[in-house]
Amino acid sequence: MTKTLTQYEVQADPITGEWMTDPMRVGEVTASQWHAKTDTENSHFDTFELDGITCAIEVKWAD
Repeated sequence: MTKTLTQYEVQADPITGEWMTDPMRVGEVTASQWHAKTDTENSHFDTFELDGITCAIEVKWAD
């Protein structure tokens, strides 16, 4: 069985990493695909816990 993660996006300060917006749900992704992602200059791919459930989070660095 393929494990899926609920995916969220959030805007964050590129210096401090502090989230500037609330996470917004954007869909589902397989865990293996998510963990294979490579960070870019504009985004950091991570996971976080929401109500005891591990979720995928794309942290987009604000300009």
